[in-house]
Amino acid sequence: MTEYAHDIGHPGDLALRQRLLTLVETASDPRRQRYLELLAVINAWPPPDDPAPAFTWFTRALRARPRGTSDAPAPGRT
Repeated sequence: MTEYAHDIGHPGDLALRQRLLTLVETASDPRRQRYLELLAVINAWPPPDDPAPAFTWFTRALRARPRGTSDAPAPGRT
């Protein structure tokens, strides 16, 4: 999380974690996946991969934070 925050120029704080969580939860809407499947059928494209396992993992990772840790920058990072 710290490296991602640094790469995008934002502090790796709770606000960033919440923003990412909102984006991932929005993207993991099953209606989005169904829309992509139907779009593939209409356009004769191969069916898309199901991103649900990745979204589930990412959501859990964003919600989990071991005790005693913070979202403060790692040493050497600002």
